[in-house]
Amino acid sequence: MRRKKKEYSALLLNPIYFDRKDKKYEQGEFEYFCRKERQIRKIFDLVGPKQTDVLLKNQLEIQKVLEEEEYRKLASTVHNRKKLIELRKAYLKKLNKTNIHQFLYFDDFYLFVCNYIYAMGFLCSNETFSYHWLGGDRNIHTVNQRDFFRRAFLVFSLYEKITILSAEFGAEIFGHLKNPISPNGASINAYESDFIDKNLADQIRREELFFDLRYIVDEKGRDSIIKNRFTKFMDGGEDCILVPLKTLRHLYVACGMNNSYSFGRIFNTDSSDGVLENLLNRVLFWVEERFAKCMKFF
Repeated sequence: MRRKKKEYSALLLNPIYFDRKDKKYEQGEFEYFCRKERQIRKIFDLVGPKQTDVLLKNQLEIQKVLEEEEYRKLASTVHNRKKLIELRKAYLKKLNKTNIHQFLYFDDFYLFVCNYIYAMGFLCSNETFSYHWLGGDRNIHTVNQRDFFRRAFLVFSLYEKITILSAEFGAEIFGHLKNPISPNGASINAYESDFIDKNLADQIRREELFFDLRYIVDEKGRDSIIKNRFTKFMDGGEDCILVPLKTLRHLYVACGMNNSYSFGRIFNTDSSDGVLENLLNRVLFWVEERFAKCMKFF
């Protein structure tokens, strides 16, 4: 019988302990994991949010505890997050651990960094490959571009995640949800004033992509609040750039839309793609700054 080959995916890699008694590495497996860990570190250094190095500073020590069977079992017995955190605190205090907040929130922040890298994403490629085959020179022309609906979903999800996570983390450090890290608490609507940008809003309103979306939102949209706010935004009634981002996310999640729906043209930096990048990067910058704030107290 042919043995099934193991597959290891993406950036979520368990820590490597050469002397672990409960884990016997197969031939070549330990070297593979070491190489992959080095590659992941390079990816984090290149495209991770700033201050990621602070998160990873004590990674090995933290994940050794998080991998302990008794600690992991706590999550299977309690499904209320608040109660689970209390149980984990008690467990960590039994071990006489200091900086307990690092153990409580490491996994959440690590997953955030991975999702930040995914949200940064692949821009596009428009390439011609030349190769020699069967005595002749041949060319292959390929065009690849990312799904901007999906990327809008990823970016807005990051915004939601770091808003809630930073409030929880700040409450652990300072004792209340409204704190120096998260001054307006955990509500995602409480920070809309940070995203009022008339210049970028005007650029968005002038772009063909968003003009076309007005009709699609009217036809396909399933949330009257989102529909009304997008109409108001496009009419110049408000300048919060989270409105078009939230609309793209809604079309992707609730309506199953993607680039192929009615946007057959190739995007380039001189068209709507440039404005869309500015929109996404503006939100990503805020998200990165909030993460960096958290790391100051990590």
